[in-house]
Amino acid sequence: MDDFFGQPQGAAVLKHEVLRKYVPVYARKTGSKTSVVLLDGYAGPGRYDDGSSGSPELMVGTAQALRGSRVHCAFVEENPRHCERLQTLLAELGDHDSEVFAGDIEQHLDTIVRNSQGRALLVLLDPFGLSIPFNLLSRTILHRRRFNQEWQPTEVLLNFSISGIKRAAGRLDSSPESPSAAKANETRLRELEDFLGGGWWKPIWRSDAANRVEQIFERYLQQIRTTGSGWRTLAVPVADRWDGPPAYFLVLFTQNKQGLWYFANATSYGADALHDFTFRNDPQPKLLMPENAENWVGQIERNIQRLIDRYGSFRPIDYTTEMYGKTLGRAREKHVREALNNLYQEGRTSSTPRGVQDLHSMQVSAHRK
Repeated sequence: MDDFFGQPQGAAVLKHEVLRKYVPVYARKTGSKTSVVLLDGYAGPGRYDDGSSGSPELMVGTAQALRGSRVHCAFVEENPRHCERLQTLLAELGDHDSEVFAGDIEQHLDTIVRNSQGRALLVLLDPFGLSIPFNLLSRTILHRRRFNQEWQPTEVLLNFSISGIKRAAGRLDSSPESPSAAKANETRLRELEDFLGGGWWKPIWRSDAANRVEQIFERYLQQIRTTGSGWRTLAVPVADRWDGPPAYFLVLFTQNKQGLWYFANATSYGADALHDFTFRNDPQPKLLMPENAENWVGQIERNIQRLIDRYGSFRPIDYTTEMYGKTLGRAREKHVREALNNLYQEGRTSSTPRGVQDLHSMQVSAHRK
């Protein structure tokens, strides 16, 4: 596992750029009303051997840049050597405020969430395999209520591992010959059941459908959206190479529509970073950037027109996923602005984005003849 922290691979490059763009937005917006806790449940050493920043260093950078917002970081790391390296890094960064918890996230989550009462909380759950049990996630985070009538916004960024699901669920099909192998199978299957919140996934897996992992993922997200109050989800596939097969889904759980909007924007910057990472030394570089080759603006224009035809008038923030469509995770606000401007210039909408600062809240209306 230490080799993993030699230098970041493509998926990590994308994820870290998302964190670099999204975490400061979350901290600024919630920090204007309350103090903020940034929790990394699988922190690692905080920095790669090649000097690249890991998620803890990025979080600390946000906290130090927004001192007036009272941002506090909490890191949980099970590996003693990584834990020691992380503490050394924090000292090097001059960070004497962040807390490091040695051990497993399941040991410390209750305490950290309890200590965060009355404060905004953003939780990063980015394990190598499966994350925490669904019941623990639900009890500690998804059902996090107002504290003494105080606002305490809560969000989760989760790595939903495709390979982790395949490895664990695949044991359902095996027939171990030895007692030790059978016990190991039983343990992995129980861990998967705990993570997903029940055995409902077994019929889906046994169906042998080509998209069974995606079906399990969508059912998991449905559980999130129906647990607690008003949870929304936005997920993007993350690969190690541009246009490569996804290694995992990076998903945001939020109760705020602005969270979806700004996360979609952040994932676009992450996709740019992955594109550059993939083709930096490619002997056959792309002649056209994907936004032009795939006509992201044109796709968004068509999606906006469908929303206008359906509703007559709408705000982009209310239909983030529908508006982006297949460009979600790649296009961002600048492409939406260009699409809106094109529609206005063509007389298909009466709404101009020119001079509009909060694009997500502008009213997009059909052209009045």
